[in-house]
Amino acid sequence: MAYIQERGASILSIVDPDGPLDAALLLRQTGILVAGWTRNAVPHEVLTVMAATMFASVQTIAETLGDASPSTIVVETESRRLLATKFGTDELILVAPKSATEGFLRQVARRIVRKELQRASAEPRARASIVVKG
Repeated sequence: MAYIQERGASILSIVDPDGPLDAALLLRQTGILVAGWTRNAVPHEVLTVMAATMFASVQTIAETLGDASPSTIVVETESRRLLATKFGTDELILVAPKSATEGFLRQVARRIVRKELQRASAEPRARASIVVKG
């Protein structure tokens, strides 16, 4: 059964619940969940905070070694493949069985990021109010 965080669900409408993904999480760099989908009921708070921490740790390692901060990282375990990509102030985390290729995860990530950027550009922007008192 799939569990969807209501806010931002349209972003994750790209996720095929019958496909290979186990989780798709869109979060702020602080670990705040924007949108999330998991195949099974799991605490999203744990996933998002640890995913944000992992991404920040890899960025720190790369920068300490003199590299630029990575925009995408891939982690493989014995049974899973995880792709994390940063865009703007958000991070997208995709988790799938290792049988799902890195190319597949990158393709899904591109589609979700493209949809999110289109949504963000269509939103009306708040205008700053300036009050001048004499």
